[in-house]
Amino acid sequence: MIDMNSKLTRRTLIRSMSAAGGMIVGFQVPGALAAVIAPKPWTTPTDGAEINAWLAIDADGTVTIRVPHTEQGQGGLTSVAMMIAEELDVPWNSIQTVFADMNRHVNYGEEYIVTTTHGSQLVRSQHPHIMQAGASARERLKEAAAHAWGLDRSQVTAQQGVLSANAHSAPYAEFAVAAGEITLSEEPAIKTDPDEWWLLGNSTPRIEVPLKVNGSAHFAIDTQIDGMVYAAVKSCPVPWGRLVSFDFDQVSDRPGVIAVVELKAVPGKTAYSDMQNGVAIVADTWYRAKTALDLMPIEWDFGSDAQVSNDTQAETAQRLWEETGDVSNEVGGDTLGMIADSDAVVSSEYHRPYETHARMEPINATVSITDERIDVWSPTQNQATPIMLVADQLGRDPRDIYVNTVFLGGAFGGNGGGNTAVTRQAAEIARQVGRPVKVVWSREEDIMHDKQRPPVHTRLSAVLGDNGLPEAFFSRAVWFTQNAAERIGPATADISIATMPYQVPNRLHERHNVAAHIPTATHRAPGVNQNGFIIEQFADELALACDWDPLDWRIEMTKGLEP
Repeated sequence: MIDMNSKLTRRTLIRSMSAAGGMIVGFQVPGALAAVIAPKPWTTPTDGAEINAWLAIDADGTVTIRVPHTEQGQGGLTSVAMMIAEELDVPWNSIQTVFADMNRHVNYGEEYIVTTTHGSQLVRSQHPHIMQAGASARERLKEAAAHAWGLDRSQVTAQQGVLSANAHSAPYAEFAVAAGEITLSEEPAIKTDPDEWWLLGNSTPRIEVPLKVNGSAHFAIDTQIDGMVYAAVKSCPVPWGRLVSFDFDQVSDRPGVIAVVELKAVPGKTAYSDMQNGVAIVADTWYRAKTALDLMPIEWDFGSDAQVSNDTQAETAQRLWEETGDVSNEVGGDTLGMIADSDAVVSSEYHRPYETHARMEPINATVSITDERIDVWSPTQNQATPIMLVADQLGRDPRDIYVNTVFLGGAFGGNGGGNTAVTRQAAEIARQVGRPVKVVWSREEDIMHDKQRPPVHTRLSAVLGDNGLPEAFFSRAVWFTQNAAERIGPATADISIATMPYQVPNRLHERHNVAAHIPTATHRAPGVNQNGFIIEQFADELALACDWDPLDWRIEMTKGLEP
């Protein structure tokens, strides 16, 4: 039996499962591929040299690549390492990765350009500056060798970690220190032709998989600090409602209970920063904190937003469907006039509800405060944001804040902006109790207070021509987003519907954005998930209405598009 008050770790869980009759296979992770958290930003694991903010080379030839992005199961560590190694031209088994120091990035020049990990953009849009880091380091190494050998850089080749020219040959490590001092007059071009690649495009073992298999990968939930205590939290069930009262005396003498902390709302001071009014109980284990919190009498004032429901939002959508919205896409002639004059109209209405991220890893954050520095462990998709959140919450200089990057147990946009509410909570509770604090949300708290994928109600109509294909297409969408947030604005709300691939000669899309009190956020391909479902379902309806096979209909309606 597992003791609910014990300090359960992934390793002890694996061991106990094995002892219960399962099989566990252990193996050693090669040091060159071990993904670890760098203890300091400007040093290397041994006595090597930093070439640029992205990489350093040790005396033994180990190349340390600093990754400023999160590893959330998408292979980010491996992708960044491959892109840099491709241009640097070093053996793959000489690579090790560390998570880059965000304190350095935020406070000393934003050297990593982009640190957020979202929208499947890491490779697609950020590869130029990542590969540039490797190419620049390679050329600096060549320049350093050329200077030492009395040659021109063009005479030096760099391949698989070795610099060569005529009778000269030396490993990269020999010139790493000198290369770090060189400024190139012009940055080299990166490889854009796949035929030039020696590493990219090839199947490469994922760096982090062995760590996840043997349980050594550090997730935020694994964080343990000397003197750390645990907090369970409850926020007002209706967002932006008030905490009226609580009776801590009823639970203060329960085993392990240390303190109660009132939490006050911080609405939207920065992107995704919302912390609700609530209360936390601190104890020596999370289970004890959660048990006491569930037993403590709490009174809430839900406010007027308690009257909002799915039904009231549906009523609002029905009303707005009859009103002209913001036109986001218009092609051809009088679409609405054609629909009004036609007897061959197909119409339909679709609704996508609020949807939570429901990540596998519980929402959590740990904060440790000292006079010299504040350390944060938070499963975030943007490590730079917690620095600003915690600095704002505690009134500290951002230079004092250090985010310890961890692996993510699921993301989908839910950890965008810094896992914000729970990170603020952890900072505030740690300040009030004067000890390191790990805050963990229960699943109930997660489902209730996660930033939801926003709901949308969409009405669509199409005029069918003599061949059964649509000649006019109209859609009007009603979105409910927090404060009609620009984050779920036109660029997101219209994607896949205003920009649908189906070639209708006359089409019009309109949108209403309605302010709602429920916090909303991106959720795995924002806009596409809602609109993609809606447009494809309606496409099926249109195909069936004219007795077309749905696939043939789509092929016909996308003729002429570039692949």
